[in-house]
Amino acid sequence: MESKRKAAILIISDKASEDPTLDRTAGALTPILAREGKWEPAAIRIVPNNIPQIQQAVCDWSDGSHWYDLVLLSSTTGFGVKDNTPEVRGFVGI
Repeated sequence: MESKRKAAILIISDKASEDPTLDRTAGALTPILAREGKWEPAAIRIVPNNIPQIQQAVCDWSDGSHWYDLVLLSSTTGFGVKDNTPEVRGFVGI
């Protein structure tokens, strides 16, 4: 029997990083992964829209002894000055 793979879900949200009950994405993705039958229960981390914290989370999960087979990232995209999404930064001229 094949062993289950490891998945991780990174939620990037200022609001949900302050109050995790505001996040709905992890709750929506977790049953999808479970239904596949190939994945261990997903690790979930919520970080604010902060580049070093996002980078650290991705590095933690993709390099070193505790890596994951699948890393899913989810973020809301708004047209705010703090949004670091390249497409948004180009659109609002930041």
